Amino acid sequence: MKGEGSALDRTARHLSIAIDVTGKLLMLMVYTLVSVFGNVGKALAIVLLVLQLAGSGGTFPIQVTPPFFQAIHPLLPFTYAISMMREAVGGILWDIVGKDLLMMGVYVAAGLLIGLALKKHINRVAEPLIQKAKESKLIH
Repeated sequence: MKGEGSALDRTARHLSIAIDVTGKLLMLMVYTLVSVFGNVGKALAIVLLVLQLAGSGGTFPIQVTPPFFQAIHPLLPFTYAISMMREAVGGILWDIVGKDLLMMGVYVAAGLLIGLALKKHINRVAEPLIQKAKESKLIH
């Protein structure tokens, strides 16, 4: 017999899945950046974090942010994570969740491609950048 908590249980389960998918995607992105670029990748991850906080529409409606953040809004993975979490909390429209999961899958594919297939090539190309960063003492 289903109790009164079944809708709440379903919402909590959907939200947990959305958070889990988001966490794994963002962890993959940060791991890939650090794996490919070393300490410079850590700095790139922080820049990505700041851009996502301001440009994903999670803290303020995207319509009230500066034009720069409105322009990068559809390019940020956290945009789709927030959309998926909103769906989980407010009632799911599966076509929106499907689009969000598809876009997050694109970011997973890009992270895996960069991290697995292109790492050696990118490391060779990025080595001068990493050396300059070390010489600057800005990033150890």
